[in-house]
Amino acid sequence: MATARFLARRGCSNSRRRRSTASSRCGPGFSGGPAPSSHVRASRRGAGSGRDRKRGSCHSASRHHSRVSRNGWPTMTLLAAAIGARANAYAPYSGFSVGAAIRCPDGSVHAGCNVENVAYPEGTCAEAGAIAAMVAAGRTAIAEVWVVSDGPELVTPCGGCRQKLAEFADAGVPVVLADLGGERARTTVGALLPGAFGPAHLAGTSE
Repeated sequence: MATARFLARRGCSNSRRRRSTASSRCGPGFSGGPAPSSHVRASRRGAGSGRDRKRGSCHSASRHHSRVSRNGWPTMTLLAAAIGARANAYAPYSGFSVGAAIRCPDGSVHAGCNVENVAYPEGTCAEAGAIAAMVAAGRTAIAEVWVVSDGPELVTPCGGCRQKLAEFADAGVPVVLADLGGERARTTVGALLPGAFGPAHLAGTSE
């Protein structure tokens, strides 16, 4: 009986240790999606399959943290976060999944995916989802944006999402366009939306 109790306690301790180790690999400051994974492949029919989600793990993101972007921040954190969010995209009508990840000035990362609706205009874009996750986490400034898709052409934020990004990002904030293999092009919020409507346009208006 004493031996059985000892083995049970040891098994519990090992289980807690494994959970703690897995959590530490993912790193702090991530919100709005599953643990980042660079080898999750989303279904072309829309949402990623259950098998894909089970295969996803956070160690693949941490393995690439040695890569840095032009501003010195780890790029794979944002790429993996966007890919991980894209794996959960709900796209049963278009079959086209998109993931987005935002880095804030404090280094926190917030991700989102596109969510379609049978009433088509009610669907939301990946960038909007990432912004919502950022604001829900108490942040209101964007330092970098990644948008990930898996089509033959690069996907840029739509007009509405460009305005949403401009609400929280300066014109010079980089927007990286990527596929599942990594970065393919780079632009800025200002280049995507020149002459953006902003708070200055409301100056002097009566309440």
